[in-house]
Amino acid sequence: MQKLISKGYAEAVSTNVSIPGTKVWYLPHQAVVSDKKPGKIRILFDFAVKFDGEALNDMCLQRPNLTNNLLYVLLRFREHAYAVIADIEAMYYQSLVSEVVKGTTEVLRKGGFRLTKFFINDVELLSLVAVQERASEVEFLKDFGSRALGIAWDVAGDEFFFRVNLAQEEIRISKFIKPIEFNEATLELHHFSDASQVAYGCSSYLRSTHQAGEIHVALVVSKSKMAPIESMTIPRLELQAAVLAAKMVDTLRTELDLDLDPSYFWTDYEIVLSYISNESRRFNVFVGNRVSLIQQLTKPEQWSFVQGVQNPADLLTRGISPESLKVNRWFEGPEFLHDHKVQWHSVQEFSDISIDVVDLEVRGGTCLLVCKENDVMDKLFSYY
Repeated sequence: MQKLISKGYAEAVSTNVSIPGTKVWYLPHQAVVSDKKPGKIRILFDFAVKFDGEALNDMCLQRPNLTNNLLYVLLRFREHAYAVIADIEAMYYQSLVSEVVKGTTEVLRKGGFRLTKFFINDVELLSLVAVQERASEVEFLKDFGSRALGIAWDVAGDEFFFRVNLAQEEIRISKFIKPIEFNEATLELHHFSDASQVAYGCSSYLRSTHQAGEIHVALVVSKSKMAPIESMTIPRLELQAAVLAAKMVDTLRTELDLDLDPSYFWTDYEIVLSYISNESRRFNVFVGNRVSLIQQLTKPEQWSFVQGVQNPADLLTRGISPESLKVNRWFEGPEFLHDHKVQWHSVQEFSDISIDVVDLEVRGGTCLLVCKENDVMDKLFSYY
């Protein structure tokens, strides 16, 4: 508390000062310590404590959530080779209120924010930052790490890593989705979808083709969901997975600052391809609505068939151990993506697949027969 007063973030209230009106709230606080930051005490002010049935939180006006989605920030964080992380020193203490506006609803003035605790994944760039402004963990670049958006980041190796406690296994993935030498490359997103009775999901990869012909593929993002408790047919689950893939491309194209060519979509379930290549009104409501959404976000000709053994999204539907994940091509994508397109033999165009006429998701047709009644003489002639 003395530190807050000495830095001017707070001031001691004199007992001789008269406080007009009743706009006074005594805010409880307590000390919080962390094993990760020994010797450091953080003050926690409790806005949820109630007095006479009311808390300060109840008096605060709710505003729209302006916080950036962490997934989107992480996607942009992986776009470029160099990454810089810094903290704003004592940010929440530096919104100053003058004597004139205390207790009013005027907008608080901002100022005096200072960036500190820098992490940079490049020795040369880090040398430009004063030692006292670097994060305390930065002593030797070859042997320090940080946390970027809640994920462990090996700064020297420029890799994210995850530790699985049960098996004490460590999984690593490159932070940078596109090598720096691929700045003048052709960029494509490839989305794979799959489903089982347990789960469904999609995985998206960035395929970079250098002008010299070299190809690099990296996992950008994946998403999976548990299958509904109520039983659902495999065709419907596979279609749900395709919807995830279609929505994912919309997100990635919005959030990534990359010049992307048209995307590719892959599924190992031919029925999904037949649904997407047909008119949505042919199907029952569940399938029709999802086919309509997919067709709004993608074009049928963007969808192709891939063999199940080459579909990385299969891992999302059945799970895999950390040890097996290391030797699997989950992070690099299937082998055929590393080949030139003329060598892709596993592709089956959507136009080659027809829909089953007895598919239960296809609406039944209604036939109307209209007969014109003949006059009396016609009836007599036809009778005899």
